[in-house]
Amino acid sequence: MSEPPLPRLVIQQGHDQGGSGIMVALTGELDGSTSADLREAVVLLAAQPQIRGRLLLDLSAVTYCDNASLYTLLGICEALDLVGICVALTAVSPAVDTCIQRNALEERLPVGAAPDAISGAANEGAGGTTPTRS
Repeated sequence: MSEPPLPRLVIQQGHDQGGSGIMVALTGELDGSTSADLREAVVLLAAQPQIRGRLLLDLSAVTYCDNASLYTLLGICEALDLVGICVALTAVSPAVDTCIQRNALEERLPVGAAPDAISGAANEGAGGTTPTRS
């Protein structure tokens, strides 16, 4: 009997170093089908009191990222900002960075930015600030 296939996207949750929010690390492929898993996980996380208005995303182990999932990620950031949860991308893999560059989203999805900076960048058209890429 063969073992079931490994999931294409693994979502691991922990607390950030300062204990003021939740850290989520993604490993694997981020595409149209796996981004649904990310959306569902974020919805569940947003309801937890431990989030304390701050969600840190580590995308350094993402091996594939398509345009649709990148815009899904942007939508997640914007939706969470509307409910008072700041999101920051703490690190991205070369695959994610290439996708961000290809879609000219460096200012709306800055890597290594403070959580309040990325939320402002996601709402740049609504008067937010534009942080620089680190």
